[in-house]
Amino acid sequence: MAPEYGATMGYFPPDAETLNYLRLTNRSSERLEVIEKTLKNSGLLRDYRANDQIKFTDVLELDLNTVEPCISGPKRPHDRVPLSNVKKDFNTCIPNKAGFKGFGIPADKINLNHNFTYNG
Repeated sequence: MAPEYGATMGYFPPDAETLNYLRLTNRSSERLEVIEKTLKNSGLLRDYRANDQIKFTDVLELDLNTVEPCISGPKRPHDRVPLSNVKKDFNTCIPNKAGFKGFGIPADKINLNHNFTYNG
């Protein structure tokens, strides 16, 4: 699953490297032959070097300047926090009830300082 972008699965059509992987993982030559014929006959075996073979119904463009790095997961990847908001989000979580997005620290204790000595 990939809930980060709303998918329950990602599909990548098999290619020559897929067949090579099956070969390297000791699949029988008979089984490989059946798999390869099935993929070819159904039009699912891709040759990514032959650009004319792939026909897309939609083409999406992404301006990488609009992508903002964030922190999320792994337990709750849908609760992502953009890096630009991490400090604000963390500070907001400090007084919240202990648990998810909360540390349960009373507001009057948040800015306390404690001195300690390390290695003398």
